[in-house]
Amino acid sequence: MYTEHSRIYKTHSQSKITSRKNTTRKHFPFDTHGFNFHGLNNKNFLRALPCLCFIATIAFSFSIVASYTRHHSYYRQEDASVQTIRFAAKNEIFDEASDTFDVSISFADSAITVSTAPTTVAELLDELNLDMSTREAELSGDTVLSSASSFRIYDVDYDVTTQTEIIPYETETIGVSTIPYGTTRVIQKGINGSITKTIKQKIIDGSISSETISSTARTEPVNEIIYKGIGGYFVGADGVRYHYSHYIDVQATAYTAREGARTASGYPVGTDVIAVDPRVIALGTKVYVASDYYDCGVRYARDTGSAIKGNIIDVFMGTDGEAYQAALSWGRRSCRVYFLIDD
Repeated sequence: MYTEHSRIYKTHSQSKITSRKNTTRKHFPFDTHGFNFHGLNNKNFLRALPCLCFIATIAFSFSIVASYTRHHSYYRQEDASVQTIRFAAKNEIFDEASDTFDVSISFADSAITVSTAPTTVAELLDELNLDMSTREAELSGDTVLSSASSFRIYDVDYDVTTQTEIIPYETETIGVSTIPYGTTRVIQKGINGSITKTIKQKIIDGSISSETISSTARTEPVNEIIYKGIGGYFVGADGVRYHYSHYIDVQATAYTAREGARTASGYPVGTDVIAVDPRVIALGTKVYVASDYYDCGVRYARDTGSAIKGNIIDVFMGTDGEAYQAALSWGRRSCRVYFLIDD
């Protein structure tokens, strides 16, 4: 056990550590015991140095922001109808800030006065943070404002409408001899055409400023076709000129009957008789039957038959044996039946 007066011995390792510490201390730029900065010795000062640098950087940044804010700031003065905004800004198209002047901007229901250095309309509106999505300035965006001036900002809206114009169809009348004289028959029904226009209207402050046609669609009309019966004339095999109302093409057969037989209408059979379908040729109608094989001449629709349906007629040939042979030779033939008009 040592007393306070006992000598302290250092081991060889402790001597090396002490020597290393002394050697390191010699490389400091100032002596630890000789330097004092506001109560901080050299070692504590080095520890605090990063914090001091960070604080200095923050302070410098705030000074720059404050300077920029003062340079670009503006304040508002308002009354019942007019708002005044004053700011002095260095604009991109000018090298240096200039003396300011007033620019009046009017809206549909208000107005503002802006104090500014020379600038363009687009830059001024951008500085004011005005929403121009539904507005339009009276002056173009590249107009330079270099002295006291004024312009208006309009409220702009667009309205799209569709207009349809009817193209009426035309009626074409064709004279034919296949329907009764003086009657008409619609062969093709008319359909109106149309022109559809899509119109875009530009509305400024509630009034239509302009209209443009953005698209057009056209549908052509379909004409109406009407047949009108005009009748006609022809010369029969007997050399007589006949006037007819109209004609139909039919299939014709031939028949005979006993002497004294009567037709369905009560008339006695004769060589001036044909059997018909009353739905096609009314009983009692006076006709002329013509064919390439045989011209039957003038006939009257007075008889009917169970096999006579539609556009089929049966031509009476007579009552004797010769007539019977003629009927057999006739067979079935194409004929044209003219509906005669007595002038």
